[in-house]
Amino acid sequence: MFKKNEEFAYLLPWLENSYKKIIKSYRNKTLPQSLIISGLPDTGRRNLAFVLSTSLFLDYDFYPKSMDVNSYTEFLELLNTNIDHHPDLYWVHPHEKKTISIDQIRNFIKDIHLKSHQGGNKVVIIDTADLLTAQSTNSILKTLEEPPDDTYILLISSNIGSLLPTVRSRCQVIQVPTPRIIDSIDWLKSSPSSFDDKSWSVLLNICDFLPLRAIRMESSPLLERFNKAIDKLKRVYNGEVALQDIVTEIVNNDFEDFLTWLIIALKLDIKNDFNLKDEHSQNVFDAFNPLFKSLTTKKKLQQLDLVEYLKKNLNSGLNKEVALRNILLQFSR
Repeated sequence: MFKKNEEFAYLLPWLENSYKKIIKSYRNKTLPQSLIISGLPDTGRRNLAFVLSTSLFLDYDFYPKSMDVNSYTEFLELLNTNIDHHPDLYWVHPHEKKTISIDQIRNFIKDIHLKSHQGGNKVVIIDTADLLTAQSTNSILKTLEEPPDDTYILLISSNIGSLLPTVRSRCQVIQVPTPRIIDSIDWLKSSPSSFDDKSWSVLLNICDFLPLRAIRMESSPLLERFNKAIDKLKRVYNGEVALQDIVTEIVNNDFEDFLTWLIIALKLDIKNDFNLKDEHSQNVFDAFNPLFKSLTTKKKLQQLDLVEYLKKNLNSGLNKEVALRNILLQFSR
């Protein structure tokens, strides 16, 4: 028997407003049965979907508790175990393959047309809908448009633009927010880690302000690698090493991370041009500022597009070393 305190009873604090709006619609009987839970990775989309499933199973007899870092770790462990979850919960996600197959879709469609095990709602979580194949997408369209009674289908997506318009038009989109930096730092401090506020702030910044990514990276060498990359840039500015030397090192060791940091630094610098400063972000990326000092805002935006394009096409056969060197040289012109 499923009990409300056994599974998925804790919600990340920055998701509370989104959760309240969904539950209000449900209680007013205006909640669509097909929803897309969309947002950046590491913002809690999966947590919202599973807590919402608990609410739909327990109807009005549930309100989630606030999730700290320890309960988030327990949530991840719960997802990764092989224990049986609620019998009316269908969690569809890729296993060894990197896509969600048509057979997985057909299996849950067949099951949700049967009577529920506990006489209440049935919930399908498609995690993530971005990994649906063309065949599996086509096979789910009719079900999204007309789900069986008392059945809710939750599609998790990090790139809603990748979903076909025929999918988007059949669902209501729930946008998961990225928490404010100060709220993220407060949440991260609930960790038993020995990190101080400054260390959490730096780690959060270099994790693109995503707190769940920062927790994942806490015990990794990411912070150390970031500090080394900053030292390399400073040595170039001081004339101690040639640009080509650090480009080779970055490509071999930190290429994708360096592009991420370059993108974050560019965005912050562009915000500064419009007087949209963020006190929690200014100092972390100061070492990148000399790269941009001679650029107009228009040129910075062009460079941002170029770096983002490079990051999206890392596996396209581009010569990474040549591409990065050209980008850094353009910054210095």
